[in-house]
Amino acid sequence: DIGVWDWNLINGQNVWDERMLRLFGLDPEEFARSHDAWRKRLHPEDTERVDAAIQAALGGDGTYEVEHRVILPDGGERSLASRGRVVRDDAGQPVRIIGATWDTTLLRQAEDDLHQRHDLMRTLLDSASGLVHVKDADGRYLLANQAWCEFFQLQPQNVAGHTDAELLPPE
Repeated sequence: DIGVWDWNLINGQNVWDERMLRLFGLDPEEFARSHDAWRKRLHPEDTERVDAAIQAALGGDGTYEVEHRVILPDGGERSLASRGRVVRDDAGQPVRIIGATWDTTLLRQAEDDLHQRHDLMRTLLDSASGLVHVKDADGRYLLANQAWCEFFQLQPQNVAGHTDAELLPPE
């Protein structure tokens, strides 16, 4: 679902469509439709980032982009992404921000899972005593374990993306 919203900067009112209410787990009667009511749903660790995105949009080119979490009424969390733009009056003063918001929870969970698997793979490779490396079809290193790097006296972060000719001295 992609929810659509309109925040009136003059009176602080938010107008949300039904999809937006669903993203926040709210019934229309439950939502006070104010900016403060929306802020109370933000995850506490994300409020500074959201505030910075709002200020950047108001002071910059008017583009609003942010990813953040919200606390649902049942105490659960949801990850959301929002994109919007500032609407200005004839004098150039910001009067509204309009935009769309969508659920990125599954994407964030998949990214977290991928990072965990990568960390596990790296731990397993680095615990191997043998020299282990992987190259792509063009002969560029994708990864090398700690034993391989120590043997060739290279730093692990300097291996990926390079070829033998770039890394190893000629015989």
